[in-house]
Amino acid sequence: MVDFSIRVGNTSDVDKHAECARYDREAVKQGGDVTLDCSARGRYVSFRREGGDAIDLVTICEFIVIGHPLTTEDCPAGRTGTFCLDACEAGSFGVGCSEKCDENCKNDLCSADDGRCSNGCELWFAGDKCQDELRNPSIGGIRPSVAQLNVSAVSVTWTQDAKIPEKYAQYFGYRVYYAVGSFAFGGSTLGPTVAHDAAKRDQSLVVSNISAYKQYAFKVVPYRQIGGGRQYGFGSEAANIQLTTTAAAIPETATTPTSSSTASSNIKTTTKASKTVLPTDPNQTTKQNKFLHVIDPN
Repeated sequence: MVDFSIRVGNTSDVDKHAECARYDREAVKQGGDVTLDCSARGRYVSFRREGGDAIDLVTICEFIVIGHPLTTEDCPAGRTGTFCLDACEAGSFGVGCSEKCDENCKNDLCSADDGRCSNGCELWFAGDKCQDELRNPSIGGIRPSVAQLNVSAVSVTWTQDAKIPEKYAQYFGYRVYYAVGSFAFGGSTLGPTVAHDAAKRDQSLVVSNISAYKQYAFKVVPYRQIGGGRQYGFGSEAANIQLTTTAAAIPETATTPTSSSTASSNIKTTTKASKTVLPTDPNQTTKQNKFLHVIDPN
């Protein structure tokens, strides 16, 4: 058999089909086979013998039909090519692979279907398509309040950064710094940290194991943290506090006798120990003082 063609059309009338592949080389012997590539769109496929009068039996060994949207000539999202068999190249996605992955997608890789980043986001970006930047937080201009809890602990309270998006709250937090005297002298100490809480306006932390009888300065610095990286933003103003003791001295009064002697030479004495008073200086030794009160009945 020789000189035949494969035709495609959108109607059952084969005379209206268009040729998409033709074989006109050497005759195909009985039992032989031929493979033809036919790249065309249509609802019907037909086979036509183009010349000769001999009657031959043709067997179609493999016939593949690939579905295609009837309402558009575009391939579905993520596919391209004549029969939409090819996937989008790396870095592109969408209908006809016409859109580009966001530049903040790690390695510029994203889903060919919808553009979601395949390997996560570059540092400080979040979201399905990595289009949301986690800006550096700030609580500049805010001065925290510091309250003494005991001789070696204080509570630090501040207003959180209101611009942190609630859906990304897990990427933000705060750290308390403190220093003896003021931060002007350097040597600040890293205090505790706490995560941003979108359900609250204010946040608090307790700083303990600090020395009594000293003046301290405290400030709070916000940070953003993602993928193992942490970056600190603009911190609060410094707040100062002088730690003191909470105990106070109790004044002592004289004791009045309940009876007196008629003898002019007879003298009654009473003594009482005053209560212990905590020192205002840690180097001062606490001691018990006694007062002698002499009452002359005359």
